Order: sequence, then C-alpha cells, then structure tokens
Amino acid sequence: MASKFTIHNGLESNSVNSPINVTTGLEVGGLSFPSLAGKAWYVDAASTAGSGADGVTKATGFTTIAAALTAASADDTIFVYPGTYAENLSVTKDNITLVAPRTWGNSKRVIVEPASGVALTLTQVKRFAARGIRFSGVSGVGCLSDGEGSLFVDCDFASDTSHGIKFLAETDTDFTGSGTHFERCLFRGCGGAGIQVAAGTGVALGLQATNVNVRDCQFYENTDDDVNDSGGDGTNTFYSQWCIENCKFMTRNKTTYLDLNGGTGSTELLVANCYFAVDAGLTSTHVQLPAGGVAVALYDAAGIVNTSTF
Repeated sequence: MASKFTIHNGLESNSVNSPINVTTGLEVGGLSFPSLAGKAWYVDAASTAGSGADGVTKATGFTTIAAALTAASADDTIFVYPGTYAENLSVTKDNITLVAPRTWGNSKRVIVEPASGVALTLTQVKRFAARGIRFSGVSGVGCLSDGEGSLFVDCDFASDTSHGIKFLAETDTDFTGSGTHFERCLFRGCGGAGIQVAAGTGVALGLQATNVNVRDCQFYENTDDDVNDSGGDGTNTFYSQWCIENCKFMTRNKTTYLDLNGGTGSTELLVANCYFAVDAGLTSTHVQLPAGGVAVALYDAAGIVNTSTF
C-alpha cells in the first residue's frame, strides 16, 4: 500500500520527518522536475529551528540555500521559501533543482542577492533546474554558467553592473551552456546584457552554448544589448541551433536588441514572433543576425517584419 501523504505549506510529502523519496516524479505549480529518485530539502530564511535545523521539513528548514546545496546529492530537489538570501551560490552536483513553492508575483519571490559578486555559479554540471527565483548579482553577473541542459522557469535575472546570465567556456568544449532552456523569465535592469555568450580570452573552442531556447521571456532596461556575445578570439561559433521566440524586448527605441553575429560560421538560429519597442521600424541594426540566422514574424510599432534580412 502506498504511504499516506501529508500536506504542509502547499507541498506534498510522504513524511513530515524525513526527506521525500520521490519514486513517481514530483510536480509543483505545473512543473515536473527531473529529480525522480532524489530527496527533498527545505530552506526558509525565517526558520527558527536554530541548532535543530536539518532541512528535512519546513519547520526544521535550513536558513541558507548553501546549506541545502551542501546536504543535497545529485537528483535532489530544494524548496526555498520567500525571502532574500544574501548568498553566492555554487552548484557542483548534477540534477539539482531549486524551486520557490510560491512563484506568482514579484512580492513573493525568492531573491538570491549576495553582498557582492555572482548570485549563482553553475560549474560543469548537468540538468540544473530552477523555478520562481530571482538571481541578482552585485558587482557581478546574476548567473555564471558552464553547465549543460539547465532549465529556468519563471526566474528573474539582474545585475547592477554586469549581465543577467553569462555562458562562459574557459577551457572545456563539453560545458558551454548548451541545451539551456528559459521559459517565462525576466531579464531586467542589468548593467550589461540580459544574456551573454562568452569564451575565455584567447580561447578557441568552436561551438559555444548550442541548442538554447529562450521562450516567452521579457527584457527591460538592460544597459547593453539584450542578448549578445563576447566575440572571444573571433574563431568561435555562437548561437548555433538557438530559438528565441514569443519574447518581448520592451526598452523603448534601443539601438540594438539582439547582437547575434559576433562569431564565425553559419548558424542555424531562429528569432520568431517577438515584439520590439521600436517606433520607427525594425532594422538589421536592431536585430543583427549571423550567417544562416532567420527572423520570422517580428513585431514593432509599425507592424510585422517577416524576413531574414530586413
């Protein structure tokens, strides 16, 4: 007979005293997580468990996400309750999921904002996932990633001086950010780009961050282009097999929204069904495509632009 589930704070658990052992999958707010055989851990900035904090239940939750990341193993899920977490998070284990149990409304967001530096660093990990969390860098990027197959849903990315998220390949051709998926995310108020693809100085690794999907996302008031690349040493190919669709680029009359032509080689890239807050008509300066890139059904204040060359 299946064990009886208990409900606490909107989450289902098969025990109030031990982490969930997920055997049939875990779904919160319509999002299914890849951690099918792992445990669940709890983090609450307002926890009063003190020395009794073990992360096993919300009542005994850790007060920091870092403590949960240390306790967690590959395939585990960490539930993070609303609050501001002044932490520099580092994920080094595969298949870790961070989820805010309440994901609606900015006032209820989980905010990761360190005193200084990068909010989230993914170091050569696979299949990291996050939902409903704001990653805000201070004098550093919001998220620095060379992980593979990451998933971000309903997340915010921000930085006072740098990029919202930066894919950075330093020396390894296998971990460049490829396969990352953004769904309903917000990139706003970044001191650099919303999303930047980069290669280390002098690094020539070929394809960088391939097969990335950016869907139903919004970009606001980013100082640099909303999406761009570092160019590296000029021999890297960026944006191969990218799909940017159903996104809104809301900064009014920005010089360049998408600077996607900094690498070399032909790139199979699609920009489709996106809106740009341009009054005078969208041009190839606003959306700069690489060779092989295609733009279809883009919208501006003047109407629809439906061509790969503008």
